[in-house]
Amino acid sequence: MKNTVLVLVMLFSITSWQTTAQFLESFDTEIPREWTVIDNDAQGASWQYHAGDGYRGAGGVRINFETAAHDDYLISPQFTVNIGVSDLVSFYAGGTGPTFPESFEVKLSTTGTNPSDFTVLLGSETTISDVDDLGDYINYTYNLTAYNGQPVYIAIVATSTAAFQLYVDEFSVEALPRCPKPSNINFENLTATSLDLNWSAGNTETEWIVKYGLQGFDPETEGSLMNVLGTPNNTITDLQPGTVQDIYVKAVCGSGNGESEFAGPLRFITPCLTATIPFFEGFENGYTHNNSLDGCWTQELVMNSYWIANNTFIDHDRAPRTGDWDIFLAYGSEAWMFYPIEVQAGINYTLTFYARQSNTEGANIAVSYGISDSSRDMIHEIIPTTEITNGDYQEVSGTFTPATTGVFYIGIQGHVNTGFFPFFMTLDDISITETQACVKPTNLQINATTATTADISWSPSGTETDWLVKYGEPGFNPETEGDSAQVRDNPNVSITNLIPAHIYSVYVQAQCGGSDGNSFFTGPITLKTNPINDYLCDATHLIVDEPCSGSTFTNVGGTLENNEPQGSCFDAPGDQTVWFSFEAPLSGNVTVTTDFEGGTLEDTEVAVYEAPTDCSSMSTLGMEVGCDEDGGNTGTGFLSVVTLTNLAPGDTYYVQVNGFISFNDGTMEGTFCIEVQDNGISCPVPTDITFDNITVSTADVSWTVGDRENEWEIVYGDPGFDPDAGGTSVIDNDGFLGETLVNLNPDTTYDVYVRALCGANDMSEFSQVASFTTLLAPPINDNVCNAIHLIVDEVCAGNTYTNIAATVERDEPEGSCFLQLPTNTVWFTFEAPTSGNVTVTTNITPSNLIDSQMAVYEAPIDCADLTTMGVEIGCNDDIDFGNNELLSAVVLTALTAGETYYVQINGNSGNEGDFCIEVRDDGIACPDPTGITVTNVTSNTADVSWTAGGIETEWEIKYGAPGFDPNTTGLSVIDNDGLLGETLIGLDSNTTYDLYVRAVCGIDTESDFVGPESFSTLELGVVTENFSKFIFYPNPVKNQITLKADLPIERVLIYNLLGQNIMELKENTPQMQLNTSMLQQGVYFMKVAINGDERIFRILKE
Repeated sequence: MKNTVLVLVMLFSITSWQTTAQFLESFDTEIPREWTVIDNDAQGASWQYHAGDGYRGAGGVRINFETAAHDDYLISPQFTVNIGVSDLVSFYAGGTGPTFPESFEVKLSTTGTNPSDFTVLLGSETTISDVDDLGDYINYTYNLTAYNGQPVYIAIVATSTAAFQLYVDEFSVEALPRCPKPSNINFENLTATSLDLNWSAGNTETEWIVKYGLQGFDPETEGSLMNVLGTPNNTITDLQPGTVQDIYVKAVCGSGNGESEFAGPLRFITPCLTATIPFFEGFENGYTHNNSLDGCWTQELVMNSYWIANNTFIDHDRAPRTGDWDIFLAYGSEAWMFYPIEVQAGINYTLTFYARQSNTEGANIAVSYGISDSSRDMIHEIIPTTEITNGDYQEVSGTFTPATTGVFYIGIQGHVNTGFFPFFMTLDDISITETQACVKPTNLQINATTATTADISWSPSGTETDWLVKYGEPGFNPETEGDSAQVRDNPNVSITNLIPAHIYSVYVQAQCGGSDGNSFFTGPITLKTNPINDYLCDATHLIVDEPCSGSTFTNVGGTLENNEPQGSCFDAPGDQTVWFSFEAPLSGNVTVTTDFEGGTLEDTEVAVYEAPTDCSSMSTLGMEVGCDEDGGNTGTGFLSVVTLTNLAPGDTYYVQVNGFISFNDGTMEGTFCIEVQDNGISCPVPTDITFDNITVSTADVSWTVGDRENEWEIVYGDPGFDPDAGGTSVIDNDGFLGETLVNLNPDTTYDVYVRALCGANDMSEFSQVASFTTLLAPPINDNVCNAIHLIVDEVCAGNTYTNIAATVERDEPEGSCFLQLPTNTVWFTFEAPTSGNVTVTTNITPSNLIDSQMAVYEAPIDCADLTTMGVEIGCNDDIDFGNNELLSAVVLTALTAGETYYVQINGNSGNEGDFCIEVRDDGIACPDPTGITVTNVTSNTADVSWTAGGIETEWEIKYGAPGFDPNTTGLSVIDNDGLLGETLIGLDSNTTYDLYVRAVCGIDTESDFVGPESFSTLELGVVTENFSKFIFYPNPVKNQITLKADLPIERVLIYNLLGQNIMELKENTPQMQLNTSMLQQGVYFMKVAINGDERIFRILKE
């Protein structure tokens, strides 16, 4: 193991190895020639470079075992001690652990490099650190301040007798810190939870900090803390048993010198606590895969290899019995494994474990106990040598009664023969318990299975009559998990509702009752339910060319039927077969194959037979027509491929799939895929292409298949296109023959081709071309929601509209005058005019629609739901059927002005064509004007205005003496100049008049007279004095109007026809300008005040 430390750097350039500078030697590639190695004991071995196992870097230095005591010198180059620069020697050393401590001395010479020159002993050390197993080094440091200014050599002298290896690495000469860290950390009296710790002080300090914890903890932030005062030693009492621990020590120097770095770690393994009863070991925690069993277990090797921990290997029957871990012993090996356990005198104990091997002979196991973890002390037998005989776990059990109380070691001795078989013996789930009064049953066995049931029996060990059977997934805990069956009186049970081809573990427990309680569980034994196609009569039918992927099928739990044959090519036939069948295709040529990735069955055997005359009697099975064992290419090549030719099309054939029998694992079982692939003609061409349900944008296409293909390509395009080079492609692979072509163009002819897709690179030729034409698109106003809005009195000409390709909506109403249900309707809307009287007509020439039908409705609540359509208010089929006038007109009166009405146009008996439709206002006589006003009255003139009642542009004004009848007398003035309002002239002064106004909407169409509105002219001469010289211009006006008078204009007010004030000015000046740019177009009134007199003028804003 390599630890990482801060690399020391050279402070000065070194020109020779007699130096005053700091230096570091890491021994990464060699022992440099400046170093001296002396084999002073003349035993032939000494210090040498060792690649690997260094404290840091690629290598280090070590000395190996010698029979007599070492006396071997590793001598540094000479260097000069200088205070604050090179007055500290430091290096890291370690051995092979506390069992074989390594001793060494550190010496100093001021004269030379002969052993006799090293007269100063800096330290006599013993290291118990374990480099071999834990990578553990201890740092040793020595204060050289007493040799200031002197050139010196440092020697590390190995002194151990018959030890293993002493390692040295990272030798450095450096400056003594203000607070040197401790060195030579060591311990004594190690127990499972405590030790006595000691170390060498770095200087004269008397206070230290000790940190300890599990291997790898960070002493700066983690670990248990201990403060030590006085002497450099202490006792730790709270270690964790059976763990790898690290210890660090730091000096607290005081007097402003602070604290040192942490020295360490000292790494060691605490012993295990003695086990107590009950004892269980499933090897689930604390072990390393594929390493020797360790932890609290010790081993003694007899031959070849130790017991090995395992949580990955499952081949050769090495899968665990429960959990994820077990241990195994390899072939040609024998080894003991020991565990300390505390027992009481006179108590009877039961030891049980489970073992299996990868053959039927050649492996055995025995158990004894004694006072130490040594085979020589295993003098009390618990279980005599017992043969382990099969690949399922075999329960091995025995009892013992110790004569004395204390700690004994249980020793399990495993032996596996040399030679090819067996490969391994596997052991799991060791338990030691006080022997129970309720003894667990024996001889647990599976008597019969089906795909979903199993019959189980056992032998009682006592007189109990109640048992509990538990079953579940392999590795389940019967104490807390699994399904159960309670059994009474007879020691057998049939369990049901199992999963086919599934593996279960089964346990049974005796329930003795009373103070005897329940026994431990016996088991597990392995239960495998049969596959659903275990029997010939239940063969799974395969569809030719239907793909299989992954692990669809399995032979787990398969069996052999009575008189079942084995394929002629089966070299090592197993006994777990399953059956399939298929119907030979038209070609008569197929490949039957299991050669696919993804399954767990790695070695298959496949045979194909003609059909039996009676599937329940294997003796009637037809002759074998093909067989293969290892013809595959996938994985190891042990899967199967059978090629068959000239089969009878339509006949059924049967396929037997077996697992190869392994020399030591029994019949191979697992999941697999199987396919029957048609090797016949490449791919037949589809025929008989037909089209259905053709619409404006879709068409259904179907065809007759050529064989059993289930995927096709449809290609369509313009007439005459080449399907190999163009067109639109659609794939049909949804399991339903035929497709709907979508997004087609209306009233368009398409050519269509179809070809079969029989495999990745196998497709038929294109079929013969077939054609269809989509329907014409319906008019835009085919639906009520898209009704075309008609403007009242807007003229229609030239077949503007059409009902060609029109349809009928769901719940569309039928006009009361229609002779049959509508078939091709279109819709219009209009807004009722003020008159409320209209005529809706299609009787407009020219019209390509010969025979129309019309109905008018009030508006629907929801145009998308025609059940909400308003009531019908008019309907007409023919204007004059007798005279063959077959178009339609509906006269409507008293409509609500402003309301929207809906018009339905249908072609009678499916008649289609272009047509015109108009809504004509039959109006009221003429709307009355309102708001008559008379302004600017003088002695002989007056301005008259009003509000129009409709869109009329002509009015008649009648005026006369009060009380006159406007219908018979009065003076008449016509206003038709485009400007609403007139000025009456030639009036008599100081006279009262009545005035009436009526609208003139057309020839013989006039409103009633509205009035009277009375006014009186002024006396002659009243106005002329104030307004005699008043003028304003321009009129009409755009942006500015100018007013002039000979007297000051006191006030100007502009207001609209509604009487709302728009602008007011008070300047009292004879001339002014008004900005009229902000006025909207229209007629306004301007009131002018001069010398207390007022007049009103009409102005027109352009």
